[in-house]
Amino acid sequence: MSSAYDSVKAILRKNRRRRRSLSHEYRRRLRARPTRSPSLPNLPRTLFRFLMKVVEYALIALVLVGMLGGGVLGGMLIGYVSTAQPIAIADLKVKTETSYIY
Repeated sequence: MSSAYDSVKAILRKNRRRRRSLSHEYRRRLRARPTRSPSLPNLPRTLFRFLMKVVEYALIALVLVGMLGGGVLGGMLIGYVSTAQPIAIADLKVKTETSYIY
């Protein structure tokens, strides 16, 4: 009976050592929670994320093009105004009309 008991004790001791070493290895390698879900990615969610990224990048591109266009048009307007000839008050009066409004 003692030999069977000793062999069972040896197996348990061996399993205890193995479990301790595995536990130590897991603690050493896994420092935090996993960052990704262990489940498989589903197609609708993946397509939705892809479309949202496309929309996001399109909006960013649209804003950049709008800013660029606004800068170009603003520069053209400033250039046009700065090179325009000044207007005299006499030029604002209408001289070619034949009737008056009373």
